[in-house]
Amino acid sequence: MKMSQRDDASLETGEAFPNEAVDSPDAKSRPKQSLDRGETERLASMGHSPALLPQIVGGGVSGLVQVGLGMVAGYSGVTIPQLTSDNTTISGVVFDDDQVALFSSVVYLTATVGCLVGIPMTVSFGQRKTMLICLPILLSGWVSLYFSTTIPSIQASRSLIGLTIGVIESASYQYTTETSHSSVRGMMVGALDTLRQIGVLLVYGLGATGLTWQHISLICGVTVPPAIIALVFLPDSPRWLVTRGRTQEASKSLAFFRGPRYDVTAELASISSQVEYASVNSDFSFGSQLRAMMQKGTVKVILYLTMLFLAAQFTGNIVVTAYIVPILEATAISMNAFVAAMVVGGIRVVGTIFSLLVVDLIGRKPSLLVSFLTCGISLLSLGAFFFIKGHYDDVRGIDWMPMTCLVFFTFFSCVGHPTLNLVRGELLPTTVRSAAMPFLCSVMFGGFFLASQTFPLMTSSLGTSGTFWIYGGMCGLVTAATVAVLPETRKENLEDITLEKKGGKTFPAVRDAA
Repeated sequence: MKMSQRDDASLETGEAFPNEAVDSPDAKSRPKQSLDRGETERLASMGHSPALLPQIVGGGVSGLVQVGLGMVAGYSGVTIPQLTSDNTTISGVVFDDDQVALFSSVVYLTATVGCLVGIPMTVSFGQRKTMLICLPILLSGWVSLYFSTTIPSIQASRSLIGLTIGVIESASYQYTTETSHSSVRGMMVGALDTLRQIGVLLVYGLGATGLTWQHISLICGVTVPPAIIALVFLPDSPRWLVTRGRTQEASKSLAFFRGPRYDVTAELASISSQVEYASVNSDFSFGSQLRAMMQKGTVKVILYLTMLFLAAQFTGNIVVTAYIVPILEATAISMNAFVAAMVVGGIRVVGTIFSLLVVDLIGRKPSLLVSFLTCGISLLSLGAFFFIKGHYDDVRGIDWMPMTCLVFFTFFSCVGHPTLNLVRGELLPTTVRSAAMPFLCSVMFGGFFLASQTFPLMTSSLGTSGTFWIYGGMCGLVTAATVAVLPETRKENLEDITLEKKGGKTFPAVRDAA
Protein backbone atom coordinates (compact mmCIF):
# COMPACT_ATOMS: atom_id res chain seq x y z
CA MET A 1 0.00 0.00 0.00
CA LYS A 2 1.34 3.40 -0.91
CA MET A 3 2.02 5.68 2.04
CA SER A 4 0.26 8.97 2.32
CA GLN A 5 2.29 12.14 2.71
CA ARG A 6 1.24 12.37 6.35
CA ASP A 7 2.36 8.81 7.00
CA ASP A 8 5.69 9.50 5.34
CA ALA A 9 6.15 12.64 7.37
CA SER A 10 5.35 10.86 10.60
CA LEU A 11 8.12 8.37 9.93
CA GLU A 12 10.61 11.16 9.41
CA THR A 13 9.63 13.21 12.45
CA GLY A 14 8.62 10.50 14.88
CA GLU A 15 5.28 12.26 15.36
CA ALA A 16 1.75 10.99 15.50
CA PHE A 17 1.92 7.19 15.64
CA PRO A 18 5.55 6.06 15.69
CA ASN A 19 4.42 2.51 16.33
CA GLU A 20 2.29 2.27 13.25
CA ALA A 21 3.12 -0.15 10.48
CA VAL A 22 3.05 1.89 7.31
CA ASP A 23 1.07 -0.73 5.46
CA SER A 24 -1.41 -1.36 8.25
CA PRO A 25 -4.85 -2.22 6.85
CA ASP A 26 -6.38 -0.60 9.89
CA ALA A 27 -4.83 2.80 9.33
CA LYS A 28 -8.22 4.36 8.76
CA SER A 29 -9.57 3.07 12.05
CA ARG A 30 -6.85 4.56 14.21
CA PRO A 31 -7.87 6.99 16.96
CA LYS A 32 -7.29 10.71 16.94
CA GLN A 33 -3.66 11.79 16.71
CA SER A 34 -2.01 12.02 20.10
CA LEU A 35 0.49 14.51 21.44
CA ASP A 36 3.82 14.10 19.69
CA ARG A 37 7.05 13.94 21.61
CA GLY A 38 7.85 17.63 21.24
CA GLU A 39 4.46 18.63 22.57
CA THR A 40 4.81 16.16 25.41
CA GLU A 41 8.14 17.61 26.46
CA ARG A 42 6.82 21.17 26.10
CA LEU A 43 3.92 20.47 28.43
CA ALA A 44 6.13 18.65 30.91
CA SER A 45 8.55 21.56 31.00
CA MET A 46 5.74 23.91 32.05
CA GLY A 47 5.56 22.17 35.41
CA HIS A 48 8.04 20.81 37.90
CA SER A 49 10.53 18.01 37.42
CA PRO A 50 9.34 14.59 38.58
CA ALA A 51 10.10 13.80 42.20
CA LEU A 52 12.91 11.31 42.69
CA LEU A 53 12.04 9.92 46.13
CA PRO A 54 8.81 8.09 45.13
CA GLN A 55 10.65 6.46 42.23
CA ILE A 56 13.43 5.41 44.59
CA VAL A 57 10.83 3.87 46.91
CA GLY A 58 9.28 1.88 44.07
CA GLY A 59 12.64 0.86 42.68
CA GLY A 60 13.90 0.08 46.18
CA VAL A 61 11.28 -2.61 46.64
CA SER A 62 12.33 -4.23 43.37
CA GLY A 63 15.88 -3.75 44.66
CA LEU A 64 15.14 -5.83 47.76
CA VAL A 65 13.92 -8.54 45.43
CA GLN A 66 17.13 -8.28 43.42
CA VAL A 67 19.29 -8.58 46.56
CA GLY A 68 17.54 -11.89 47.19
CA LEU A 69 18.09 -13.01 43.60
CA GLY A 70 21.78 -12.14 43.91
CA MET A 71 21.97 -14.41 46.93
CA VAL A 72 20.41 -17.20 44.88
CA ALA A 73 23.05 -16.72 42.16
CA GLY A 74 26.00 -16.68 44.55
CA TYR A 75 24.79 -19.38 46.94
CA SER A 76 26.32 -22.34 45.10
CA GLY A 77 29.66 -20.57 44.69
CA VAL A 78 30.37 -20.66 48.44
CA THR A 79 28.50 -23.81 49.48
CA ILE A 80 29.88 -26.30 46.93
CA PRO A 81 33.12 -26.81 48.95
CA GLN A 82 31.02 -27.88 51.97
CA LEU A 83 28.75 -30.11 49.91
CA THR A 84 31.72 -31.91 48.33
CA SER A 85 33.65 -32.32 51.57
CA ASP A 86 34.13 -35.79 53.03
CA ASN A 87 33.50 -34.26 56.45
CA THR A 88 29.78 -35.08 56.64
CA THR A 89 29.52 -33.59 60.14
CA ILE A 90 29.80 -30.19 58.43
CA SER A 91 27.74 -30.67 55.29
CA GLY A 92 25.48 -33.56 56.26
CA VAL A 93 25.67 -34.84 52.66
CA VAL A 94 28.36 -35.36 50.03
CA PHE A 95 27.75 -34.49 46.35
CA ASP A 96 29.50 -36.11 43.40
CA ASP A 97 30.47 -34.13 40.28
CA ASP A 98 27.15 -34.65 38.49
CA GLN A 99 25.18 -33.67 41.58
CA VAL A 100 27.32 -30.54 41.99
CA ALA A 101 26.57 -29.49 38.41
CA LEU A 102 22.85 -30.02 38.96
CA PHE A 103 22.93 -28.21 42.31
CA SER A 104 24.49 -25.20 40.64
CA SER A 105 22.28 -25.19 37.53
CA VAL A 106 18.86 -26.59 38.51
CA VAL A 107 17.78 -23.25 39.92
CA TYR A 108 18.16 -21.76 36.42
CA LEU A 109 16.38 -24.66 34.73
CA THR A 110 13.26 -24.19 36.84
CA ALA A 111 13.62 -20.40 36.56
CA THR A 112 13.20 -20.86 32.80
CA VAL A 113 9.87 -22.53 33.47
CA GLY A 114 8.99 -19.85 36.01
CA CYS A 115 9.48 -17.12 33.41
CA LEU A 116 6.99 -18.80 31.10
CA VAL A 117 4.54 -19.26 33.97
CA GLY A 118 4.99 -15.57 34.73
CA ILE A 119 3.76 -14.43 31.30
CA PRO A 120 0.02 -14.89 31.95
CA MET A 121 0.49 -13.79 35.55
CA THR A 122 2.04 -10.41 34.74
CA VAL A 123 -0.43 -9.83 31.91
CA SER A 124 -3.46 -10.61 34.08
CA PHE A 125 -2.41 -9.46 37.56
CA GLY A 126 0.32 -6.91 36.85
CA GLN A 127 3.90 -6.91 38.08
CA ARG A 128 3.17 -5.84 41.67
CA LYS A 129 0.57 -8.51 42.41
CA THR A 130 2.68 -11.15 40.67
CA MET A 131 5.55 -10.42 43.05
CA LEU A 132 3.16 -10.48 46.01
CA ILE A 133 2.01 -13.95 44.99
CA CYS A 134 5.48 -15.39 44.42
CA LEU A 135 7.62 -13.86 47.18
CA PRO A 136 6.06 -15.99 49.98
CA ILE A 137 6.80 -19.08 47.87
CA LEU A 138 10.42 -17.96 47.53
CA LEU A 139 10.68 -17.61 51.31
CA SER A 140 9.27 -21.11 51.78
CA GLY A 141 11.94 -22.42 49.39
CA TRP A 142 14.76 -21.00 51.52
CA VAL A 143 13.20 -22.40 54.70
CA SER A 144 12.74 -25.77 53.03
CA LEU A 145 16.41 -25.78 52.01
CA TYR A 146 17.42 -25.11 55.61
CA PHE A 147 15.55 -28.20 56.81
CA SER A 148 16.69 -30.46 53.92
CA THR A 149 18.72 -33.49 54.98
CA THR A 150 19.01 -35.49 51.73
CA ILE A 151 20.35 -34.71 48.29
CA PRO A 152 16.91 -35.07 46.58
CA SER A 153 15.31 -32.68 49.09
CA ILE A 154 18.14 -30.16 48.60
CA GLN A 155 17.72 -30.27 44.83
CA ALA A 156 13.92 -30.00 45.19
CA SER A 157 14.25 -26.90 47.38
CA ARG A 158 16.64 -25.31 44.89
CA SER A 159 14.15 -26.12 42.14
CA LEU A 160 11.35 -24.35 44.02
CA ILE A 161 13.55 -21.29 44.56
CA GLY A 162 14.39 -21.23 40.86
CA LEU A 163 10.75 -21.50 39.81
CA THR A 164 9.79 -18.43 41.84
CA ILE A 165 12.76 -16.26 40.85
CA GLY A 166 11.91 -16.95 37.22
CA VAL A 167 8.58 -15.21 37.74
CA ILE A 168 9.90 -12.47 40.02
CA GLU A 169 12.95 -11.53 37.93
CA SER A 170 10.89 -10.26 35.01
CA ALA A 171 8.19 -8.68 37.15
CA SER A 172 10.66 -6.63 39.21
CA TYR A 173 12.46 -5.26 36.14
CA GLN A 174 9.18 -4.47 34.40
CA TYR A 175 7.84 -2.68 37.46
CA THR A 176 10.88 -0.43 37.74
CA THR A 177 11.10 0.18 33.97
CA GLU A 178 7.45 1.20 33.75
CA THR A 179 7.33 3.38 36.88
CA SER A 180 10.56 5.32 36.26
CA HIS A 181 10.68 8.61 34.37
CA SER A 182 12.83 8.62 31.23
CA SER A 183 15.29 11.04 32.87
CA VAL A 184 16.24 8.53 35.57
CA ARG A 185 15.20 5.19 34.07
CA GLY A 186 18.76 4.14 33.25
CA MET A 187 19.87 4.88 36.79
CA MET A 188 16.88 3.15 38.38
CA VAL A 189 17.15 -0.04 36.33
CA GLY A 190 20.93 -0.05 36.76
CA ALA A 191 20.45 0.23 40.52
CA LEU A 192 18.62 -3.09 40.46
CA ASP A 193 21.73 -4.75 39.08
CA THR A 194 23.85 -3.04 41.74
CA LEU A 195 21.60 -4.41 44.45
CA ARG A 196 21.70 -7.85 42.86
CA GLN A 197 25.50 -7.75 43.05
CA ILE A 198 25.28 -6.63 46.67
CA GLY A 199 23.28 -9.82 47.24
CA VAL A 200 26.08 -11.84 45.63
CA LEU A 201 28.65 -10.06 47.81
CA LEU A 202 26.59 -10.71 50.95
CA VAL A 203 26.35 -14.43 50.31
CA TYR A 204 30.09 -14.59 49.51
CA GLY A 205 30.67 -12.88 52.86
CA LEU A 206 28.45 -15.41 54.61
CA GLY A 207 30.50 -18.20 53.05
CA ALA A 208 33.71 -16.67 54.41
CA THR A 209 32.35 -16.69 57.98
CA GLY A 210 32.31 -20.47 58.15
CA LEU A 211 28.52 -20.75 58.50
CA THR A 212 27.02 -24.01 57.32
CA TRP A 213 25.11 -24.11 54.05
CA GLN A 214 21.89 -24.59 56.05
CA HIS A 215 22.34 -21.39 58.03
CA ILE A 216 23.36 -19.46 54.92
CA SER A 217 20.13 -20.54 53.22
CA LEU A 218 18.05 -19.31 56.16
CA ILE A 219 19.76 -15.91 56.16
CA CYS A 220 19.21 -15.58 52.40
CA GLY A 221 15.46 -15.35 52.99
CA VAL A 222 15.59 -12.22 55.19
CA THR A 223 15.05 -9.79 52.29
CA VAL A 224 11.68 -11.30 51.37
CA PRO A 225 9.36 -10.14 54.21
CA PRO A 226 10.22 -6.40 53.90
CA ALA A 227 9.58 -6.54 50.14
CA ILE A 228 6.18 -8.15 50.69
CA ILE A 229 5.14 -5.50 53.21
CA ALA A 230 6.25 -2.61 50.96
CA LEU A 231 4.50 -3.98 47.87
CA VAL A 232 1.19 -4.05 49.72
CA PHE A 233 1.25 -0.24 49.93
CA LEU A 234 2.61 0.61 46.47
CA PRO A 235 0.40 1.20 43.38
CA ASP A 236 0.46 -0.91 40.22
CA SER A 237 2.44 0.16 37.16
CA PRO A 238 0.63 3.02 35.36
CA ARG A 239 1.38 1.47 31.98
CA TRP A 240 -0.10 -1.88 32.99
CA LEU A 241 -3.17 -0.11 34.39
CA VAL A 242 -3.73 1.69 31.09
CA THR A 243 -3.62 -1.59 29.19
CA ARG A 244 -6.38 -2.85 31.50
CA GLY A 245 -8.54 0.20 30.81
CA ARG A 246 -8.04 1.65 34.30
CA THR A 247 -6.91 5.10 33.24
CA GLN A 248 -8.02 6.88 36.40
CA GLU A 249 -5.97 4.51 38.56
CA ALA A 250 -3.06 4.95 36.13
CA SER A 251 -3.24 8.70 36.66
CA LYS A 252 -3.10 8.22 40.42
CA SER A 253 -0.18 5.81 40.06
CA LEU A 254 1.74 8.29 37.90
CA ALA A 255 0.97 11.05 40.40
CA PHE A 256 2.42 8.88 43.18
CA PHE A 257 5.64 8.09 41.31
CA ARG A 258 6.13 11.63 39.91
CA GLY A 259 5.17 13.55 43.04
CA PRO A 260 2.28 15.96 43.72
CA ARG A 261 3.92 18.96 42.00
CA TYR A 262 4.45 17.26 38.64
CA ASP A 263 1.81 17.45 35.90
CA VAL A 264 1.32 13.89 34.66
CA THR A 265 -1.17 14.85 31.94
CA ALA A 266 1.27 14.76 29.03
CA GLU A 267 2.95 11.52 30.10
CA LEU A 268 -0.40 9.81 30.65
CA ALA A 269 -1.60 11.05 27.24
CA SER A 270 1.49 9.57 25.58
CA ILE A 271 0.92 6.18 27.22
CA SER A 272 -2.82 6.22 26.57
CA SER A 273 -2.50 7.17 22.90
CA GLN A 274 -0.17 4.28 22.19
CA VAL A 275 -2.40 1.85 24.01
CA GLU A 276 -5.51 3.30 22.37
CA TYR A 277 -4.06 2.85 18.91
CA ALA A 278 -2.81 -0.65 19.65
CA SER A 279 -6.19 -1.60 21.13
CA VAL A 280 -7.73 -1.34 17.64
CA ASN A 281 -6.36 -4.82 17.05
CA SER A 282 -5.74 -6.03 20.62
CA ASP A 283 -7.53 -6.21 23.92
CA PHE A 284 -4.21 -6.71 25.81
CA SER A 285 -5.21 -10.15 27.01
CA PHE A 286 -2.58 -12.87 27.23
CA GLY A 287 -3.63 -14.28 23.85
CA SER A 288 -3.65 -10.87 22.19
CA GLN A 289 -0.15 -10.06 23.45
CA LEU A 290 1.14 -13.37 22.12
CA ARG A 291 -0.39 -12.59 18.72
CA ALA A 292 1.13 -9.09 18.84
CA MET A 293 4.53 -10.62 19.54
CA MET A 294 4.28 -12.49 16.23
CA GLN A 295 3.89 -9.35 14.12
CA LYS A 296 6.76 -8.56 11.79
CA GLY A 297 8.29 -5.53 13.52
CA THR A 298 7.99 -6.99 17.01
CA VAL A 299 9.30 -10.40 15.98
CA LYS A 300 12.49 -8.80 14.65
CA VAL A 301 13.09 -7.11 18.00
CA ILE A 302 12.39 -10.26 20.01
CA LEU A 303 14.55 -12.48 17.79
CA TYR A 304 17.46 -10.05 18.04
CA LEU A 305 17.16 -9.81 21.83
CA THR A 306 16.81 -13.60 22.09
CA MET A 307 20.05 -14.21 20.22
CA LEU A 308 21.83 -11.42 22.07
CA PHE A 309 20.79 -12.64 25.51
CA LEU A 310 21.50 -16.29 24.75
CA ALA A 311 25.00 -15.44 23.53
CA ALA A 312 25.61 -13.18 26.55
CA GLN A 313 25.05 -16.07 28.98
CA PHE A 314 28.10 -17.85 27.55
CA THR A 315 30.44 -14.92 28.19
CA GLY A 316 31.45 -16.35 31.58
CA ASN A 317 29.45 -14.13 33.92
CA ILE A 318 27.17 -16.75 35.45
CA VAL A 319 29.95 -19.36 35.54
CA VAL A 320 32.28 -17.09 37.50
CA THR A 321 29.41 -16.25 39.86
CA ALA A 322 28.28 -19.84 40.44
CA TYR A 323 31.75 -21.46 40.61
CA ILE A 324 33.81 -18.61 42.06
CA VAL A 325 35.51 -20.54 44.89
CA PRO A 326 36.35 -23.65 42.80
CA ILE A 327 37.75 -21.40 40.03
CA LEU A 328 39.90 -19.49 42.51
CA GLU A 329 41.12 -22.71 44.09
CA ALA A 330 42.12 -23.96 40.62
CA THR A 331 44.35 -20.91 40.10
CA ALA A 332 46.36 -21.86 43.21
CA ILE A 333 46.79 -18.21 44.20
CA SER A 334 48.23 -17.46 47.62
CA MET A 335 45.12 -15.57 48.79
CA ASN A 336 42.42 -17.54 50.60
CA ALA A 337 39.77 -18.49 48.02
CA PHE A 338 36.86 -17.26 50.15
CA VAL A 339 38.56 -13.92 50.82
CA ALA A 340 39.33 -13.59 47.11
CA ALA A 341 35.67 -14.36 46.36
CA MET A 342 34.67 -11.44 48.59
CA VAL A 343 37.06 -9.19 46.67
CA VAL A 344 35.48 -10.29 43.41
CA GLY A 345 32.03 -9.75 44.93
CA GLY A 346 33.04 -6.23 45.94
CA ILE A 347 34.24 -5.53 42.39
CA ARG A 348 30.82 -6.65 41.13
CA VAL A 349 29.17 -3.95 43.22
CA VAL A 350 31.66 -1.30 42.10
CA GLY A 351 31.12 -2.27 38.47
CA THR A 352 27.36 -1.89 38.65
CA ILE A 353 27.68 1.46 40.44
CA PHE A 354 29.99 2.62 37.66
CA SER A 355 27.39 1.41 35.17
CA LEU A 356 24.85 3.73 36.82
CA LEU A 357 27.16 6.68 36.24
CA VAL A 358 27.95 6.02 32.58
CA VAL A 359 24.86 4.38 31.05
CA ASP A 360 22.93 7.66 30.85
CA LEU A 361 26.06 9.73 30.27
CA ILE A 362 27.64 7.99 27.28
CA GLY A 363 24.71 5.83 26.18
CA ARG A 364 23.80 2.16 26.06
CA LYS A 365 25.72 1.18 22.94
CA PRO A 366 29.16 2.52 23.94
CA SER A 367 28.75 0.94 27.39
CA LEU A 368 28.11 -2.47 25.84
CA LEU A 369 30.93 -2.20 23.32
CA VAL A 370 33.63 -1.28 25.84
CA SER A 371 32.36 -3.75 28.45
CA PHE A 372 32.18 -6.91 26.37
CA LEU A 373 35.37 -6.12 24.46
CA THR A 374 37.26 -5.81 27.76
CA CYS A 375 35.58 -8.95 29.13
CA GLY A 376 36.72 -10.87 26.07
CA ILE A 377 40.34 -9.76 26.47
CA SER A 378 40.26 -10.64 30.19
CA LEU A 379 38.89 -14.15 29.57
CA LEU A 380 41.37 -14.86 26.79
CA SER A 381 44.16 -13.79 29.16
CA LEU A 382 42.77 -15.96 31.97
CA GLY A 383 42.66 -18.90 29.57
CA ALA A 384 46.28 -18.21 28.67
CA PHE A 385 47.23 -18.39 32.36
CA PHE A 386 45.57 -21.79 32.77
CA PHE A 387 47.28 -22.97 29.57
CA ILE A 388 50.70 -21.92 30.89
CA LYS A 389 49.92 -23.42 34.32
CA GLY A 390 49.05 -26.72 32.66
CA HIS A 391 52.40 -26.90 30.87
CA TYR A 392 54.76 -25.42 33.45
CA ASP A 393 54.99 -26.21 37.13
CA ASP A 394 56.34 -22.83 38.21
CA VAL A 395 54.00 -19.88 37.50
CA ARG A 396 55.22 -17.65 40.31
CA GLY A 397 56.23 -14.97 37.83
CA ILE A 398 52.63 -14.60 36.64
CA ASP A 399 50.74 -15.54 39.80
CA TRP A 400 49.21 -12.04 39.74
CA MET A 401 47.54 -12.75 36.43
CA PRO A 402 44.38 -14.77 37.33
CA MET A 403 43.15 -12.37 40.00
CA THR A 404 43.88 -9.38 37.77
CA CYS A 405 41.94 -10.97 34.90
CA LEU A 406 39.02 -11.81 37.18
CA VAL A 407 38.92 -8.26 38.57
CA PHE A 408 38.85 -6.68 35.10
CA PHE A 409 36.36 -9.24 33.81
CA THR A 410 34.05 -8.87 36.80
CA PHE A 411 34.10 -5.08 36.73
CA PHE A 412 33.26 -4.73 33.04
CA SER A 413 30.84 -7.66 33.08
CA CYS A 414 28.89 -5.80 35.74
CA VAL A 415 28.78 -2.78 33.45
CA GLY A 416 27.72 -4.71 30.35
CA HIS A 417 25.08 -7.07 31.71
CA PRO A 418 23.08 -4.39 33.56
CA THR A 419 23.08 -2.36 30.36
CA LEU A 420 21.73 -5.39 28.50
CA ASN A 421 18.93 -5.69 31.05
CA LEU A 422 18.10 -2.02 30.58
CA VAL A 423 18.06 -2.29 26.79
CA ARG A 424 15.80 -5.34 27.01
CA GLY A 425 13.10 -3.34 28.77
CA GLU A 426 13.50 -0.31 26.51
CA LEU A 427 13.37 -2.10 23.16
CA LEU A 428 10.22 -4.05 23.95
CA PRO A 429 6.95 -2.36 22.96
CA THR A 430 4.65 -1.37 25.83
CA THR A 431 1.82 -3.30 24.21
CA VAL A 432 3.66 -6.65 24.49
CA ARG A 433 6.12 -6.01 27.33
CA SER A 434 4.14 -7.99 29.93
CA ALA A 435 4.38 -11.11 27.75
CA ALA A 436 7.70 -10.56 25.97
CA MET A 437 9.78 -9.67 29.04
CA PRO A 438 9.14 -13.02 30.82
CA PHE A 439 9.87 -14.84 27.56
CA LEU A 440 13.26 -13.14 27.27
CA CYS A 441 13.94 -13.83 30.93
CA SER A 442 13.27 -17.51 30.21
CA VAL A 443 15.88 -17.31 27.44
CA MET A 444 18.31 -15.72 29.90
CA PHE A 445 17.73 -18.34 32.60
CA GLY A 446 17.89 -21.11 30.00
CA GLY A 447 21.31 -19.79 29.05
CA PHE A 448 22.26 -19.66 32.73
CA PHE A 449 21.32 -23.33 33.08
CA LEU A 450 23.22 -24.44 29.99
CA ALA A 451 26.34 -22.46 30.90
CA SER A 452 26.34 -23.58 34.53
CA GLN A 453 25.52 -27.22 33.73
CA THR A 454 28.12 -27.53 30.97
CA PHE A 455 31.01 -25.77 32.72
CA PRO A 456 32.32 -28.92 34.49
CA LEU A 457 31.95 -30.90 31.25
CA MET A 458 33.75 -28.25 29.19
CA THR A 459 36.64 -27.99 31.64
CA SER A 460 37.08 -31.78 31.68
CA SER A 461 36.97 -32.13 27.88
CA LEU A 462 38.47 -28.83 26.64
CA GLY A 463 40.51 -27.90 29.68
CA THR A 464 40.05 -24.80 31.78
CA SER A 465 42.05 -22.75 29.28
CA GLY A 466 39.94 -23.83 26.30
CA THR A 467 36.73 -23.15 28.21
CA PHE A 468 37.65 -19.57 29.01
CA TRP A 469 38.87 -19.01 25.45
CA ILE A 470 35.42 -20.00 24.19
CA TYR A 471 33.79 -17.60 26.65
CA GLY A 472 36.14 -14.87 25.42
CA GLY A 473 35.09 -15.57 21.84
CA MET A 474 31.44 -15.24 22.81
CA CYS A 475 32.21 -11.79 24.22
CA GLY A 476 33.45 -10.88 20.76
CA LEU A 477 30.22 -12.16 19.22
CA VAL A 478 28.11 -10.00 21.54
CA THR A 479 30.30 -7.00 20.70
CA ALA A 480 29.78 -7.57 16.97
CA ALA A 481 26.01 -7.93 17.39
CA THR A 482 25.94 -4.65 19.32
CA VAL A 483 27.87 -2.80 16.62
CA ALA A 484 25.80 -4.21 13.77
CA VAL A 485 22.24 -3.83 15.03
CA LEU A 486 21.63 -2.23 18.41
CA PRO A 487 20.06 1.27 18.37
CA GLU A 488 20.82 3.93 20.97
CA THR A 489 17.88 4.53 23.36
CA ARG A 490 19.40 6.94 25.86
CA LYS A 491 16.94 9.53 27.25
CA GLU A 492 14.10 8.31 25.03
CA ASN A 493 10.60 7.87 26.43
CA LEU A 494 9.43 4.28 26.13
CA GLU A 495 6.60 5.38 23.86
CA ASP A 496 8.89 7.55 21.72
CA ILE A 497 11.57 5.02 20.73
CA THR A 498 10.79 4.34 17.08
CA LEU A 499 13.47 3.81 14.43
CA GLU A 500 17.23 3.84 14.70
CA LYS A 501 18.80 4.42 11.30
CA LYS A 502 22.24 3.09 10.50
CA GLY A 503 23.82 2.92 7.09
CA GLY A 504 20.51 3.51 5.36
CA LYS A 505 18.86 0.62 7.17
CA THR A 506 16.27 0.75 9.89
CA PHE A 507 15.88 -1.38 12.98
CA PRO A 508 12.38 -1.36 14.52
CA ALA A 509 13.60 -1.00 18.06
CA VAL A 510 10.52 -0.49 20.12
CA ARG A 511 8.03 -0.27 17.42
CA ASP A 512 4.54 -1.33 18.45
CA ALA A 513 3.22 -2.84 15.25
CA ALA A 514 -0.45 -2.83 16.01
